[in-house]
Amino acid sequence: MAHTLRTLLQRVEAWPQEARDELLRSITEIEKRYGNVYRATKDDHAALERSAQDVRKGRYATDQDIEETFGRFHRA
Repeated sequence: MAHTLRTLLQRVEAWPQEARDELLRSITEIEKRYGNVYRATKDDHAALERSAQDVRKGRYATDQDIEETFGRFHRA
């Protein structure tokens, strides 16, 4: 695929300006949609699984726990 893409991009130079402008608009739109997509790592997946296990086992902070914790910082 990378070879095909490189070959096509080389041929773009011979296209009329209007066609190159259209390509630029298209790839700019694609970049907006897919360019900043975060890809989770194996470590991320492992952390999410540990978190899910904690929730299933009822190991999580209650609303009261959170309020007490934040309350300590707000008083400072």
